[in-house]
Amino acid sequence: MITKNRTLLVGLLLGGLITLVLGVVADSAEAVTVTVTTKDDRDDGVCPSKPLAPVLSRIPCTLRAAIAAVNSQPAGAGPHRINFAVGYGNQTINVLAYLGPLPAITRPVFIDGQSQQRYTKPCVPLVLEGCGGGTLTPCHVPCIAVSGMYAGSPVDGLTLAAGSDGSTIRNLLINNFLNGVGIRVNSTNNFIQGNYIGTDAAGTFAQPSTYKMDTGVFLGSLSFNTTINAGNVISGNKNGVVIDATGMTQNYVDIAKRTNHNVLGNRIGTNAAGTAVIGNDMYGVYIKNASANVVGGGNLIGGNLYGVSVASSTSVYPTVENRVESNFIGSDASGATDLGNAHDGVNLGGALTGGLVKATTVQGNLVKYNAARGIWLVSIAKGNTVQNNTAVQNNIDLTDENTDVPCANLWANNVFETYYDASEVSGGHCIS
Repeated sequence: MITKNRTLLVGLLLGGLITLVLGVVADSAEAVTVTVTTKDDRDDGVCPSKPLAPVLSRIPCTLRAAIAAVNSQPAGAGPHRINFAVGYGNQTINVLAYLGPLPAITRPVFIDGQSQQRYTKPCVPLVLEGCGGGTLTPCHVPCIAVSGMYAGSPVDGLTLAAGSDGSTIRNLLINNFLNGVGIRVNSTNNFIQGNYIGTDAAGTFAQPSTYKMDTGVFLGSLSFNTTINAGNVISGNKNGVVIDATGMTQNYVDIAKRTNHNVLGNRIGTNAAGTAVIGNDMYGVYIKNASANVVGGGNLIGGNLYGVSVASSTSVYPTVENRVESNFIGSDASGATDLGNAHDGVNLGGALTGGLVKATTVQGNLVKYNAARGIWLVSIAKGNTVQNNTAVQNNIDLTDENTDVPCANLWANNVFETYYDASEVSGGHCIS
């Protein structure tokens, strides 16, 4: 009888501890840190924010459980952290279809792939046969991959949903989510930094075409002020970065929503070294029905169908005040290597009909080696400024020029060679 009661008591205590850690101190308003300890995708993981008894510490913390643990925190706390200690070196977390997509993130979180141990654990003791002397071998960075190869289609990788404002996703490899999105954002004030999205771990090759993602990073109509920077490689997808505010307008002014996103200093359609193309099938960067965004800071945008496209589908809420500045569109940073896009380098207004693209600035870019026009403004692009660009060797076998027709946009202090380096429908070459 005593033994039976003792067994029951131990069971109740263990059950209580598990319930406590599953909540990850859910009654606390403090930021918590959870650490992913397994590459397995399971729905029974335990992700404690504080040390546990040894018997519980052996229960693995999956990425799925870590996100659920963060989501269980009270509103107003954070940003929380998700770190990784999945053995050593490169590890792949395969999202499994029978468990469904990873949970959408609904609390502020810093997901830090850089926390993963980057070296192979040395042998102990070193005298063991085949130990290799304990040499530390670095993994490719990013070391943690989140793969959708077994997730089904279409499934997204990571989603920053309402409530996740102020999150950071850093130094992950995200690929193989067939027809899905690598990182989908519908919240505010976030950072996407140093990720490889659509390539292998070395940023050298594209994901297999049978697992190609629709979009690397999608900034949706509920997102504002997200910065994509610090050398993300967004290549090998159908689209690189899409900013789409369709359906959301600012009622107090007759323009498309000012989303205030920044795409700065990335490799979009190239390898990690910026020396070869791993193109996105359609757009490198596509701004659709969204205003006041910046594409700049030395992005390398090459190997796509279109490099940068800004478009609007309605004249009631025209797209305005976007900036495309200080990028390398179609070449490497030296201007010597051909990374040309298969159509236009910069296109204002051409992707959609019926809308207006206004007050957009294309400035200080090197636009080179693109197969069609370097900078192309269609008839619905009016009142824009194109200045201080160098657009040369774009479709260089065509040399037709027409500078006689007045332009609907301001062109100033550019360097062009041919008609196909820069032009607009209403005004020919508009050279200046």
